[in-house]
Amino acid sequence: RQTPDAELVPHVIALLDHIPGGAELKAKLDEGKKAQLAAAMPGLKERAKTLLELIDNAGFLFASRPLVPDEKAAALLDAAGKTALADLLPRLTALPEWTAAATEDVVRAYAAETGLKLGKVAQPLRAAATGRTTSPPIFDVLAVLGRDEALGVHGEPGHGWIEQQRARERCADGDRQHEQRALVRPVIDAGDHEIGAPACGIERACTEHHRSGGRAAHGECRRIIGV
Repeated sequence: RQTPDAELVPHVIALLDHIPGGAELKAKLDEGKKAQLAAAMPGLKERAKTLLELIDNAGFLFASRPLVPDEKAAALLDAAGKTALADLLPRLTALPEWTAAATEDVVRAYAAETGLKLGKVAQPLRAAATGRTTSPPIFDVLAVLGRDEALGVHGEPGHGWIEQQRARERCADGDRQHEQRALVRPVIDAGDHEIGAPACGIERACTEHHRSGGRAAHGECRRIIGV
């Protein structure tokens, strides 16, 4: 823990050659990831007694996105957790500056407004951003990942907690600025419809919407896309 952050990074990289799965992690270490690792080092080393523990704690940096949360993290993304994340979406997206302090202010303000304990908001946020229930301080994690990666902007449309929420909102609100009729190919079957071979984020949005909402959502999707 007393080792300077800059010195720990090459030690971590060297150790990857000697641990199971290390080569796969090392392959992801481009200059951007190295910079993120260095930026995360203060929080990482505070929670680790060994380099192996440090590498494990840094798993959120190497995780493929969209994330697949582990079982405990998935349990935090229940209805209440998803509501909190959906409410945080516009506030986090609108931040003029993406820093640990700025994201913490947003989350604390939301918790105070809703009467929720900070953990009831921060833990679903941690689960969504890292796929785990433990990590370095969540606001440090958000800052290290950067706005786009933390919020899933570069994830496959319809995935990532921010993009998934946006997809539902687009489908529910009828925000269709693309050529929906050309992109969406409905198949009507016994009162239902399925959307096959998604052509763009709009189509994937409707797919996610009606799958999550069941039959009740079908008519709404059809109304929105005009079929």
